Amino acid sequence: MSMKLCFTVTLLLICSFSYYMNTMDVNGNQKEYPERDRSALEANNHNSLNLLTHPENHTNSGSCQKQKLEHGTWLYPQEFNMALNKTLLKDLVIRKISVIYFSIGDATNLSAQTLHRYRMFIELAKKTGINAYAVVLEDPSFVNASSSDLRERFGNIIKLTKNMFNVFIVDVEPQVVHGSNPENYLHKYVTMSSVLRKVADKHHVKYYDTVPDWYQTKMKNIGIVDGLNSLSSSGIYLLDYSSNVTQIITRLDAIKSDVNKCIVLNFKISPSGNEPYLNSLQIPSIISYLKARESGFGIFKAIDLVGLPQNLFS
Repeated sequence: MSMKLCFTVTLLLICSFSYYMNTMDVNGNQKEYPERDRSALEANNHNSLNLLTHPENHTNSGSCQKQKLEHGTWLYPQEFNMALNKTLLKDLVIRKISVIYFSIGDATNLSAQTLHRYRMFIELAKKTGINAYAVVLEDPSFVNASSSDLRERFGNIIKLTKNMFNVFIVDVEPQVVHGSNPENYLHKYVTMSSVLRKVADKHHVKYYDTVPDWYQTKMKNIGIVDGLNSLSSSGIYLLDYSSNVTQIITRLDAIKSDVNKCIVLNFKISPSGNEPYLNSLQIPSIISYLKARESGFGIFKAIDLVGLPQNLFS
């Protein structure tokens, strides 16, 4: 009996050591498999997705807690003309929106009257229970701006609107320029991010980046080995404009397991533009998956959201 027990224990030790060597690197960290590209990740079907647990979250749970609960929408005030009022806010509240990403572009170009109107709306939103973050620098050309220009432009925007916002979402998106080369602009984006973070810290505000999901893999492929972790922002507003819920969630799981920043997933329900989007019947499904993962989300965009039945968002 003692010989059999000894053999069994030895066999278990060998199997455990073999598993460890195959799954851990020399530093004791879980091995990564970069060859599992986006197309492979998308191979999971709807049924297998139901069995997935949300990936390990490397972020500090305290600092990311608010974003985990965030249900946001992208609001472009010019699309609502003069209808920035209680009725709009009520429409957002009954659709469970807790944050609006309020586009102000380069606020230094706005008239005093427009800024006052925005300020009144933001104050009313906060009284209603909806927070507001500023969406700024909405121009791909900022990725090529000098450090001094970035410091001046971003600093002036913050000073002008700090009484309205303490969170600023930078929406430069250099990838939207036709023919632009990621090998060129992604390195510049990392540099830009560093400059913007220093400006944000100087003014005691939070700054977040807006990037598409494929930046993570592309950055690593061109030598930015830490991917989205290379960015200096406090977190990432991840854009994944797709018509397939399963693919969106699969990509999010993969990125969250590899990025140690707060991530808010943003999906598109607007038919405008050339990007694919989710139809109204897919909205409950993706919200359910995101809530199960304790993942905050943003919906592009508010003008389309308020026209949909409120039960889709409950």
